[in-house]
Amino acid sequence: MLITKLFQFTNAIRQKQITDKQLLYLWNMVIIPTIEYRVQLTALTQNECSKITSIFRRIFKNKLNLSITAPNAIMENRYIYNFQDLYEVLQQSQISNFYNQLNDRGPILLLTFS
Repeated sequence: MLITKLFQFTNAIRQKQITDKQLLYLWNMVIIPTIEYRVQLTALTQNECSKITSIFRRIFKNKLNLSITAPNAIMENRYIYNFQDLYEVLQQSQISNFYNQLNDRGPILLLTFS
């Protein structure tokens, strides 16, 4: 489901005149939060996250006129592009949600440990 939605999105922007900064904004501020919301109750494996991310990386590298074999570290370097890794974001989100559940004194605490 997520991969299908991402394919539709990437096909829509493939031919658009869009800058690398705009594309990065779409990934970090639109796509990642959307995926994060949709998988709140599902844990994605690192391979599943890699598949999802590779679809968008290919478009990003194409817009930068980079080879597909160019190292991903170029995009993930926080001083260059700061392309967020989906797996790390999802892990951080799940840890934060669990931490909030542990520290909640209301009905969420009862649901968590029942």
